[in-house]
Amino acid sequence: MNPPFISVNEYLNWMNPPFISVNEHLNWMNPPFISVNEYLNWMNPPFISVDEYLNWMNPPLNSVDEYLNRMNPLLQVS
Repeated sequence: MNPPFISVNEYLNWMNPPFISVNEHLNWMNPPFISVNEYLNWMNPPFISVDEYLNWMNPPLNSVDEYLNRMNPLLQVS
């Protein structure tokens, strides 16, 4: 059975390549990001917070845990 994930760390470890931390993942991105807030501000549309981003999703999500539980493995970075 494909994931849902129980934690952010589990999700990061599952990615290809695996990541040890959110910061490591942000630094690996193109362009690299210093923080989650910098990444959210760079998005289109820009977001002020993780909560604002989760509320914007369709369907809106209440928490990072809910996001991880609904995650589709097809979203895996390759």
